[in-house]
Amino acid sequence: TKGADDICEVFTVHTEKIAQGKFAAWIELRRPLDFETRPSYILTIQARDGSPTNSLRAVASVAITILDVQDQPPIFINAPYSATIPENTIEGTRVLTINATDGDTGSPNPLMLMLENEPMGHFRLHYIGHPRSGVAELITTGKPLDREDPIITQNGGAYTFSIRATELINNELPGDSTTSQITIVLTDVDDHVPEFNQPSYEVSIPENLEQDTPLPGLAIVVTDRDLGPNSRYTLALRNIQNSKGVFGVIPTHGEGRTPIVVKVLDSSRLDYDVPSEDAKTFRFQLVASVDGEEKTTANVTVRLQDANDNSPTFPQSTYSLQVLENSPQGFKIADLSATDHDAGMFGQLSYAVKGFGAEFFRTHPTEGGLYVERQLDYEEQKSYSLALVARDGGGRETNANVFIDVMDENDNHPSFEALEYTRTIREGATEFEPQFFVRAVDVDGPTQGGGRVSYAIESENSISGHVFTVDRDSGEIRITRPVSSMDTDRGQYELLVVATDHGVPPLKNDTRVLVRVGLSGNQRPIFRGHATATNRDIPGPPSYRATLPENASAGYNVTQVSATDPDGLDELLRYKIVGASDNFEIDDQ
Repeated sequence: TKGADDICEVFTVHTEKIAQGKFAAWIELRRPLDFETRPSYILTIQARDGSPTNSLRAVASVAITILDVQDQPPIFINAPYSATIPENTIEGTRVLTINATDGDTGSPNPLMLMLENEPMGHFRLHYIGHPRSGVAELITTGKPLDREDPIITQNGGAYTFSIRATELINNELPGDSTTSQITIVLTDVDDHVPEFNQPSYEVSIPENLEQDTPLPGLAIVVTDRDLGPNSRYTLALRNIQNSKGVFGVIPTHGEGRTPIVVKVLDSSRLDYDVPSEDAKTFRFQLVASVDGEEKTTANVTVRLQDANDNSPTFPQSTYSLQVLENSPQGFKIADLSATDHDAGMFGQLSYAVKGFGAEFFRTHPTEGGLYVERQLDYEEQKSYSLALVARDGGGRETNANVFIDVMDENDNHPSFEALEYTRTIREGATEFEPQFFVRAVDVDGPTQGGGRVSYAIESENSISGHVFTVDRDSGEIRITRPVSSMDTDRGQYELLVVATDHGVPPLKNDTRVLVRVGLSGNQRPIFRGHATATNRDIPGPPSYRATLPENASAGYNVTQVSATDPDGLDELLRYKIVGASDNFEIDDQ
């Protein structure tokens, strides 16, 4: 074959000898054909003899025509489709032309066009030429589109649906089909007038509204559903009764949805205390206009109410009070009340306590006064700054500032820094090295001693007596005569030191001071005696008495013994049983 390369890729030629000097050739297809890509081919066939030196040739042209078969769906021309039209377009308006053709161009089938996803029926198809030619015009119906429709508004002003083209086999049976989207963009038309959210309004207002104050209780909204310039309007107020110059409307121009306010222009005209009942009522109209033409109105009726002209009044604006800490719940601190010159419900007062720490106090809800609600503690908080609030029946409030000083009581005992003090000194020592102090703290305030504490030795176990003294103010313990390990039963001085505060009445607390005597490591352990209610430890004798049942089981706890080492090494002591070890055992620590 000769010709373009692609032809040789599509066809090939085979030769067969059928007799002497006669040959047959046939053309073979190498790959599938596509009518839509190429509907025909022209091939040149060459025959050449087998002479090795002077071969002869002949050529022939072969025309191959491809027959189209049904394998392509319909095609929309210039799809997808879109158009822009004004909302409310009249019935029968041609919007756009739709053109579809069968993708099988060799033997195209007739097409049927149909709108889909357009249930509202805003459009219909008008066929051009034969109804099954695939060409139609999109025409508006008697159901016009509204730009303000919520669905269209949410879609940015666009209305979308689909068109389907279906092939008809033998002019009857539906075959392949194709869909395409149609987008209709709607432009706004000034087809709405401004509307008030109510046809009429009624409101009652207090007579004491000030200049430029909006009328309370009026929730007026004007709405024009058009867009942009088509939704603009002007607002004005028209007097009907007593309203000229008394009220004004804000704003005077609006667009789309606009909340409006009616405010007071002349507060002197709002006077309830006039003889005429008609003068207590005002009537006017709110007027919305477009380009100077009145479009809609709403009636407003305003009635005056007697005002709560007087606020509660306390005899004093500030009170300074005192109360003892620990005062019982319900203790009355002071009689505090206010007066109100209004009559009726406006003159009925209620009271409340507010401020940081108000939960510690209360007041009578209708009679006032100030009472203790929770226990007060001078050491926690020494003063309170509160507000006693009087509120009348009309909601007007007045505050009286109340400063409360909590008076200190001597309700805290001195507290030693340690429950027990221990020192070890050498035999015959006459002073402590370093100095030996006991210290106690009292948290009561300046009127109850201001934390000042006095110290004294209440008891001492020495045989000679008065071996130690304590400084009344500093708490320093000093030695008055040389210490001796023989001056006590166990070689250890035991003192009971008392700290007394300077409050009224004075309170005290005590601590135990243990002073061990001896050279380090040369003192024998000493067993402690049993404790009693009067003595913390009874020195010796180193014996204990215990009872136990005769059928006591193994592990029964008989008693507990303890010893002390005057050298201050109690943690190194070890215990063992001497005798009767076959019946008893002891924890060696």
